[in-house]
Amino acid sequence: MASQSTIADESDRRFRLLGLASDIDFALHWPLRYEDWTRLTPLKNVYDGQILQCDLKIISVQPPSRGKQTCRVVGADASGVSLGLTFFKVYPSQLAQWQPGKHMRVQGEVKRGVLGLDMLHPHVRLIKGFGAPLEKHLTPVYPSTAGLSQWALARAIAQSLDRLDWPEPVSASMLQQALGLDHPLPTMLTALRFVHRPPAGVDIAHLAEKSDPHCLRVLCDELLAQQLGLQRARIRRASRAAPIMGREKAGLARAFSCLPFQLTRAQQRVLAEITEDLSRAIPMHRLLQGDVGSGKTIIALLAALQAIDDGYQVALLAPTEVLADQHAAKCLPLLEKLGIRTAKLTGGLKESEKRRLRDSIARAELDLVFGTHALLEEKVRFANLGLAIVDEQHRFGVRQRLSLRHKRDDGMEPHLLMMSATPIPRSLAMSYLADLDVSVIDELPPGRSPIRTRLLQASRRMDLMRWVRQEVEASHQVYWVCPLIEESEALDLRHAQESFAQLKDALPEADGILGFDDYSDIAQKLNQILKGTRPKAPVAQDRRLLLPISPSQRTTKNTKKFNRFRLDEKFVAPLKLASGCDRRCTFCAI
Repeated sequence: MASQSTIADESDRRFRLLGLASDIDFALHWPLRYEDWTRLTPLKNVYDGQILQCDLKIISVQPPSRGKQTCRVVGADASGVSLGLTFFKVYPSQLAQWQPGKHMRVQGEVKRGVLGLDMLHPHVRLIKGFGAPLEKHLTPVYPSTAGLSQWALARAIAQSLDRLDWPEPVSASMLQQALGLDHPLPTMLTALRFVHRPPAGVDIAHLAEKSDPHCLRVLCDELLAQQLGLQRARIRRASRAAPIMGREKAGLARAFSCLPFQLTRAQQRVLAEITEDLSRAIPMHRLLQGDVGSGKTIIALLAALQAIDDGYQVALLAPTEVLADQHAAKCLPLLEKLGIRTAKLTGGLKESEKRRLRDSIARAELDLVFGTHALLEEKVRFANLGLAIVDEQHRFGVRQRLSLRHKRDDGMEPHLLMMSATPIPRSLAMSYLADLDVSVIDELPPGRSPIRTRLLQASRRMDLMRWVRQEVEASHQVYWVCPLIEESEALDLRHAQESFAQLKDALPEADGILGFDDYSDIAQKLNQILKGTRPKAPVAQDRRLLLPISPSQRTTKNTKKFNRFRLDEKFVAPLKLASGCDRRCTFCAI
């Protein structure tokens, strides 16, 4: 009895590793794929590359020999057609069962070779003989963990489905009407049983695509549960208290008078939405979305000034020290004019300097603190945090962002403004970000030069090199962005070192630098170039090292940029902004 209890406890532990605790958890544990053990294919009718299942009588077994790991089994089906089976690894227990004269059911891909039909490492089941009954359902293959067999998972899921009494929050007819379907959807319990035991003859492709009506019903309920959960989060947030801001307008008015430009209509609209949120006594959770160069930072800064005017502190959180430096450099000129006390807290500082800044923050001697993940440490306590601004919010975990709410000791929660340059469709934002209010800056400031993007085939690489030569000779700058810094054994991609050597050979008269994985060194070198030395340099660098270029230092030079490998827009966008500040047209070749 003790042994059985120990086995059960170990099984429960492994189930918990997969997040399986309740009957509902087991019922929603979706199969990765399905295997079809419901039909046999005669070997006389097969074609090369066909995936099939057949019954064999074992004719011979050639076990692994010394220095050879493979095992060779030859069998024949009921019609006498032979099939060779090659196994790359077998266990002694399997060899003991695979004896000539025994029968097995195999499933795999058939290849026609010199020696006839062959299968490489197929799935095998022992059977009593030809005519053994077939499975009546497709066999699901589940996500599992070490020590947990598919048989144990399938049995536990089947038992859960037998016990489960699933409530129907939405009727099938209501879903049919809402989705505009011409056929009714099954009940949730019927759909779950179908997903875990599809009958023979069901199209596996439809199951894989989740386009079957039974799959659609489960997906609808999962989406509904997600939406209800987000709405509950919004209701809980509305029950919490937050500081009211925006009563004092003097600092904001001074900031507007110091700006050398006018806000766009989109910026004015978004600022009004944020101002309204800050004037309420419930915490703001707003996502500020806009393209690179659309003016998100100045909006965040104007929101911060409203909090500071009312006596609250502000934290501006960035994912990297380089980006935190960038924000500080851009905002500092305006903040100094307004007399705002600022500091920067990052992980790269000495411990003594960190301690001094933490003490200043706790004593309310700082109004606005720029920082990285170091601001999230438990040691950092704000005297009166009113607004937290998170840039590139997708680079932080949900718990990291929400940990900012515990930086106050009076039970109130600071307002939260998140920024992202990643385009998020409205339909996705409404579903996945239902607990957030979304503001979009959909208008760029006037005077931006057009950016032309071209997709080139690899065969036109020499044409691209000739065009680069023309740009270098015209004293224009070129950035050549690569997906890797150096050669990789795992990835067959061009790397920066190789591209830099090719550029130096093709353009010996150009003075270039090779960026590597040292942010401070890259920032220093590129800032020197962009500040005034103006070399005719092609620059090869890893795609992660684009962000160290500060926008405030990218306002005077026309830049041509190229990357042969498809990069995320967040890596290419800073270079686009670098040249978009110039009046001349910019090209981006991919």
